[in-house]
Amino acid sequence: MLPRDREHHRSRDDDAGPGEWTIDDLDALPDDGLRYELVDGVLLVSPSPLLPHQVGLAALLVRLTSAAPADLRVLPAPLDVPFSRTRQLQPDIVVLHRSEPMDRKVTGLPVLVVEVLSAERPFPVTIVPGQLLR
Repeated sequence: MLPRDREHHRSRDDDAGPGEWTIDDLDALPDDGLRYELVDGVLLVSPSPLLPHQVGLAALLVRLTSAAPADLRVLPAPLDVPFSRTRQLQPDIVVLHRSEPMDRKVTGLPVLVVEVLSAERPFPVTIVPGQLLR
């Protein structure tokens, strides 16, 4: 997790508190292959996942895709899913309605988001599902 240096890198956003990162700040970062997520204004930076994680993810992706109704689309990461100005995640799997616009980010409410947890790299933040939408 990285603190936010407001003086040099911060965009102005009335919804964000002092030192908080926003989605606009994330959009200004270079594409360097790392996974950037925001949780309540705190920037989380993760390296690429390990092989056991990817094997489990691939198996789950195949099962969800084969079971999904025709009106749903099952997509793997990376895909930005903004929940508020200071919360944006890249879940391992996102299930969307096919009517969702094909844009740079998810704009509507996902049907399902999945994060595959790994013993090798535990998730640094615990998020209760209901908290995502507050």
